[in-house]
Amino acid sequence: MTEVFWDEQTGPDEEEVRYKRPWWVIATAVIDWIIVLTIVPAGLMVLFPFFFLFYVMLAQWMVFISPLLVAANVLTFLWALRRRQAGMVTLAIVSIFATLASFLVVLAWQAQIVVFGIGF
Repeated sequence: MTEVFWDEQTGPDEEEVRYKRPWWVIATAVIDWIIVLTIVPAGLMVLFPFFFLFYVMLAQWMVFISPLLVAANVLTFLWALRRRQAGMVTLAIVSIFATLASFLVVLAWQAQIVVFGIGF
């Protein structure tokens, strides 16, 4: 009688539990964490002129490689969304918004927008 009510429960397949992240997802995540860890403190300290200039410099670097950042983060977002990886989805969204904020900072500073060496 115990076999009827207490059938052996099997866990999810190993394939569902363990998966291997592609190298480009790991590379994008590392770059995104570097961006977050450098821009957020500089963004918090924009009240001081030196830190604001540092923030503008970081924003110009992000604008320089923005197409690559956005494309990598869109691919990471789609990959993570299909696999229900909330942390990776959030990190990709934050990085895309940081890139957009960098464009706005560069525009507000009235600096020349340079993307991959081409000025606009």
